[in-house]
Amino acid sequence: MTVKTLTPVAASLAGAVLTTAAMGGTDTAFEFVNDGGTIVVVENGSAGVVTASPTAGSIDGLTITSPVISVTNGTSKFFGPFDPKYFNVSGKCTIVINSPATTISALAIKLS
Repeated sequence: MTVKTLTPVAASLAGAVLTTAAMGGTDTAFEFVNDGGTIVVVENGSAGVVTASPTAGSIDGLTITSPVISVTNGTSKFFGPFDPKYFNVSGKCTIVINSPATTISALAIKLS
């Protein structure tokens, strides 16, 4: 699995420029440094429905079920924030895309 790294953009009263990052030809996921105050926007420019799923960890040996978010073709969805104790692996949150394509892009917005 190769991933596209997202750099969270800080939300601001003055405004922020939002620039999406498209998946590369071999990418299957997006990842970003997660502080617990960041949301992700996934844009689906493909012809079909895709699902986005933040990879969840485990607590005391118990597996946490990752939520699965459907993003229909031609739409965008935002979701999060992601609690680091459930969704961080090595300080990062990874969003896996079930049908990766170069027409799928994402951005991360830091809320706090």
